[in-house]
Amino acid sequence: MNVFLEDEASDLFLASDISGAPLPSDILEVRRAHDDAVQALKAHRDECPDELRPVAKLMAAGMGLEDAEAEFEALSKEWDAWQGRQRNLLSARGIAANQANRAVTSQLDDLVLAVRETVTALVEECRPHAEKLKAYGPEFSTDHIVSRASAAEVKAYQAILEAQRKFDPIYRWWSRACMNPRRLHQVSITPGFGSGKFFFAPETMDKARYVWERPELVTDARLNGKKLSRTGQPLTPESRLILIALEDPACGYRLATIEELRERAELEWNARRAADAKDVALYRARAF
Repeated sequence: MNVFLEDEASDLFLASDISGAPLPSDILEVRRAHDDAVQALKAHRDECPDELRPVAKLMAAGMGLEDAEAEFEALSKEWDAWQGRQRNLLSARGIAANQANRAVTSQLDDLVLAVRETVTALVEECRPHAEKLKAYGPEFSTDHIVSRASAAEVKAYQAILEAQRKFDPIYRWWSRACMNPRRLHQVSITPGFGSGKFFFAPETMDKARYVWERPELVTDARLNGKKLSRTGQPLTPESRLILIALEDPACGYRLATIEELRERAELEWNARRAADAKDVALYRARAF
């Protein structure tokens, strides 16, 4: 049993605190239980008994033998009781942390949907501000904006930075908890070679699909997966709200769930199968 919150849970709670994104009632309940257990343990540690000194040290401090023995015995009982409560509180914190970890990891897709409204609101909030700052693109350097912008433009940039501050923890939780390689590998479905059955390998999908419903409409190469690294590999789409807000709303920015990626992969697979079947039928018609 893990006695501490794992990244999936701790990152989610931090993202909710910073962004104000609402969480389901059952998640709030296990979080409250964990917070209460942590606070109880902290309060207990603040009530630590006096130092348990041996009888000899008590006598060296001027106490008589009988008084020193009585003092030592009394403090020993206090320490035993305190350590017993400490063990119980540590166990309670571990159980609460384990419950929170299980609650979060068992419903990651539902939690992505729970915070989606907040993500959409942040993107929409940035759209009018980003329009005011288009002249400072494509880099949108802070130094460039601050040194040349008008008061209204600086205010718009500050609003975008505040929205980014709220968005970053949500994106960090989603990318680390929901789209980490371990989880993507766990949900992969890869049948045997030549089985002719649908297979789902999200780690091989276009990364732009992770954040855009229609990445083919996205114009910025930094966002649509077309920008390449020095080794020629597609880079992960950036998460800067000022860039995202300048794209057409029809592109559909959203942090995807595993189920949404699976549905998209199956749709594309069926389309390829249909195209292949059409090609085969056309070949046979021409051949015979």
